Amino acid sequence: VMSWIKKITWLFLYFIYIVVSVFLLLEIFFRLLPVSDSLEVMPVNEDNPIIHFQPNRTVTRQIGFNFNHVNEKRINNFGYATDIDFKATKPKESKVVAVIGDSYVEALQVANQDSFHGLIQHNIDDLVLYPIGVSGSPLSQYLAFINFASINFDPDVYLFVLIDNDFDRSWEMIEGSQGFHYFTKNGHIERKDYQPSLIKHILRKSAFVRYLHLDLKIKTQAELIMNRIFGKEEDRYYININLNNRRFFRDQKEKDKIESLGHKAAELFLEQIEKISLDKEVIVLVDGDRESIYSN
Repeated sequence: VMSWIKKITWLFLYFIYIVVSVFLLLEIFFRLLPVSDSLEVMPVNEDNPIIHFQPNRTVTRQIGFNFNHVNEKRINNFGYATDIDFKATKPKESKVVAVIGDSYVEALQVANQDSFHGLIQHNIDDLVLYPIGVSGSPLSQYLAFINFASINFDPDVYLFVLIDNDFDRSWEMIEGSQGFHYFTKNGHIERKDYQPSLIKHILRKSAFVRYLHLDLKIKTQAELIMNRIFGKEEDRYYININLNNRRFFRDQKEKDKIESLGHKAAELFLEQIEKISLDKEVIVLVDGDRESIYSN
């Protein structure tokens, strides 16, 4: 019996040795490549109520497995993706425009100067654009961004960029990701605090883990494979998001509920927009029908 225990123990330790050795070799290899850096979302709590990234950094972002689209992004003094540092004192001869949105404003796929707000900044001299955007932000978070911008910068103009997933995901019962603000049942917004765990701090430092998670998006790829194997798309209700992305629901009742929550979120958002538009200029941009565009 002791002989078998020793053999099993030896095999287990050898297995651990092989795994650790392979991981270390992969880590060394990927540290030589332009793997995406973590944006490092900062803790969200009572002292720091608005979601943002670790400020004053330049990060590498790339897409896919073969590093043919590598981009560098500067994160400014307030923790947002722009080359412009935000200032509490308003410039005398320029309008300050708070550009509020999600991944369209964050624009990780392009250099800061090539984002839509970067192009506007370059071409219009009497505007100073403060882009405040974090991927995944819904309408409820935009209202929190309004409050943040109003207190810190008192913008002359608010510019909002809306896309199709901003609406029903404004409710905690639908999304509920930590760090964001969501509508409650009574229509108020409530913050969900976020504190990165120790394991997340450690994994952020690994180039190989970042390659799998940020560049290959291995979790999303696994979900797509599982849906293809086990999903029965013809038996489910769905809403087209774009050409290659559908949101599926258990039945028509669930689909109707989600759409109803989306309409309600739009109403709550527009109520607040109406109030700030009494003394501020407001511009709302809505994403186009990309499925029709892409499919010609």
